[in-house]
Amino acid sequence: MKFFLLGVFCFLSIFINVPQAAAQTITYNEHISPIIINNCAPCHKENGYAPFSLLKYEDVAKRATFVGYVTRQRIMPPWKANPHYRVFEGQRVLTDGQIDTIQKWIAQGAKEGPKLKAKNK
Repeated sequence: MKFFLLGVFCFLSIFINVPQAAAQTITYNEHISPIIINNCAPCHKENGYAPFSLLKYEDVAKRATFVGYVTRQRIMPPWKANPHYRVFEGQRVLTDGQIDTIQKWIAQGAKEGPKLKAKNK
């Protein structure tokens, strides 16, 4: 019985420690850029409706705390309709997962990460 319990303990301890070991570093180029390009850049571009651009890492990084605040509070992207009622064409609403990713990126130091290579088709 002792060996069985010891085996179960060892087995469970491996899986309990996995999430800590697999903590992922969030980077702008890999994780944040797609969120920004799809949800923010349509307005936050040169000559866009928004007062500043968010097309480059430098643009987003210098406003990282602000971006974190307005996304966490669901101020941005602006969407007044209830996204749980119906889906609308052109709707821009961040998921809880996207907001969490932005928050983790900021908490980890808003790293740019390596440039992604373009995929050839």
